[in-house]
Amino acid sequence: MFEVSENPNLVERAYLVGIRKGRMSLTEVEEHLDELAQLADTLGVGVVGREVVSLNRPHPAYLVGSGKAEDIVVNCQMTEADCLI
Repeated sequence: MFEVSENPNLVERAYLVGIRKGRMSLTEVEEHLDELAQLADTLGVGVVGREVVSLNRPHPAYLVGSGKAEDIVVNCQMTEADCLI
């Protein structure tokens, strides 16, 4: 059997990324990010940054292209995020 332990301070700062594909409006993506931010807040996790990525087709390794993935990592490091959603 697995023992479950709780560590409420494990994640404190989240960076949110919204994926915009097809005919999805920017407003719709922002609404999804707002909902994610509320969920994170419910868990006691602060949102330190967010961005929207337009996607024509998914990249097999990272969903987004490798260059955009690197940009997201840099943004996470700059904001000291310890969680990417």
